[in-house]
Formats: sequence, C-alpha cells, structure tokens
Amino acid sequence: HYNKAIQIDSNFVSAMLKLAFCYGDMQQGSLSKLWAYKAHERLDQLPPDMQILVNAVKASVDKQPREQLDYCKQYLQQDPHSIYMTYMMAWINFNLENWDEAIEDFEKSLEMLKRFDTHPWSWTYILLGRAYHFTGQHKKEEKTFETGREYWPEQNATFAYWQAICAVTLEDSVRAQTYLDEIKAMTEKRGWPEANLYLWYAGIYTWAESWEKAEAYYRLALSLSPGNDFTLFDVAKFLISKDIIVEEGMELLAPLVEKYPENAFFLYAYGVGLYKMERYHEAIKALESSWEMRPYYDHKHFTLKNKVYDLLSRS
Repeated sequence: HYNKAIQIDSNFVSAMLKLAFCYGDMQQGSLSKLWAYKAHERLDQLPPDMQILVNAVKASVDKQPREQLDYCKQYLQQDPHSIYMTYMMAWINFNLENWDEAIEDFEKSLEMLKRFDTHPWSWTYILLGRAYHFTGQHKKEEKTFETGREYWPEQNATFAYWQAICAVTLEDSVRAQTYLDEIKAMTEKRGWPEANLYLWYAGIYTWAESWEKAEAYYRLALSLSPGNDFTLFDVAKFLISKDIIVEEGMELLAPLVEKYPENAFFLYAYGVGLYKMERYHEAIKALESSWEMRPYYDHKHFTLKNKVYDLLSRS
C-alpha cells in the first residue's frame, strides 16, 4: 500500500519513511536505505519538523544511533508531546543497551498513550519489560507484560514467552510451567510442528541463561526437524554464541552461509564463530559484510566488530 501511494504521488515523503521501516523490519536493508535516501533527496521541499524526521530515519538506516538520538531530541524540543518520537528515543536507547534511558523514554511513551487511551503498538510493553529484566526489576517486568496482555490478548503467547523467561530467571518453576503450558497449547491449536515448540522452549532457557536445558531443547528440535535450515541456524547460533561447542556450531552453519549469502544473521553468527576460533582476518570480513546487510544498528555486532579491528591492529 505504501508503494501504491508513492506511485500515485512520487513526492509522498511520509510514505517513503514508513516504507523504509517496513523493509527494515523485513530485513531488507538495501531497500530500507533506498527509500530513506529517496525521502532525504526531497529534504529542501519539506517543513522544518519533517526535515528532522527525515534526517532521523536516514540516521537509522545509516546505523548512526547517536546521530538519530540528536534528531529525536531536536524534534521533541518543537513538539514535546510526540508519542512517535518519544518511542523512537526509547527504541534507540534500547538498541544501544542504555537500559535506564530506554526505561525512562518507554515509560514516558506509555504515559502519553494512557492520556489518549490508545495502545497501537505491543512492542512498547515488550521492550519496556525486557529493559526492566536487564536491570533486574522483575516485578515491574512482570506487571508490564500483564498490562500488555490486557491490551493485546491476541498476542498472549508472545507475552507468555517473555514471562516464562522472567519466571525461569527467578527460579519460579510453578509460574514458569504455567507459561510453558500456555505456549504449548498455542502451538497445538495452530497445528505447528512439535520442533517449533521446542525451539520456543530453547529460546526461553537461553534468555534465562539456563544453558543445559536450552541445549537439550535445541537438540530435540533438531532431531525432529534435521533438514530445516532455520532450526539448524538456531542450534548453531546457540552452540557458538554461548561457547557450548563452537566447532560443531560452525559445521552446522557453514552450509547455510553458503546457501544464503545475503542473510545478515547467518553471516554475523559465522563471524562470531570465526572470532571465537581466533581467525580474526576471516572474522572481520564476515562481520563487516553482515554489518552492511543489517537494516538497523546492533550493539553487540558493533562492539565485536570494533574489538576484532583492535585485535588486528595490535597483531
């Protein structure tokens, strides 16, 4: 629909900006950047507030989060009641792993939404809950997820996933089992393969840093779906990133990188494995290539890339 709108009006900048984020969320980084840059080409035709917005979106696709934050602040000086820009500030700080700042901005965003009695975006609750998790504020985390459920009942299984992580982290086995059962009921209702259920469980135990249970579920999922490329990737990524068996993870991942050369996530995980195997020259090539493919900034990727460059400069 955004593409159709632009066909009708080739100078419809708002649609271009939305399209840039659509393609970014679909992991099509080159198209995301294309539309952000097309919008930027029309900068001189726009009023001051739209110029700031365009610059903020361009900074996003350029993976320049601090520059993007500066534009958000400029916009909020003109319109301090912008829910959109307040959320964007929170999202950027979350991506930068600035948990306290992200929490402050997400909370502001929710306060604004409550005033207008509107709740258009479930991820405000999910990301705020995750930020509470990373700062050890588990009571607030649980309350935020429960509130999100009230507004987004069709996403109960998604909230149950994050609530299960919280419960496992707190070693609350009874509450954790409630959420695991809820997820199981959802997969059965939707007729999903059993392997998918175990991947959900594996993800929960991975986030909760319970490696032994996570590995057991990953291997169970793999045994049920040995030919599924994305199951292979999930298992490989876990084995590599958590230092379980890096060499095995790389053996599983290598054919996928060859098969999907444009997949930023596959190539990044492979770069992590090369780094852990101390193959730094190969690692930096993989990390740089996958960085270019990414639609948005990723703090762990950025940090590792710089670390490998530092190691190479000292060798």
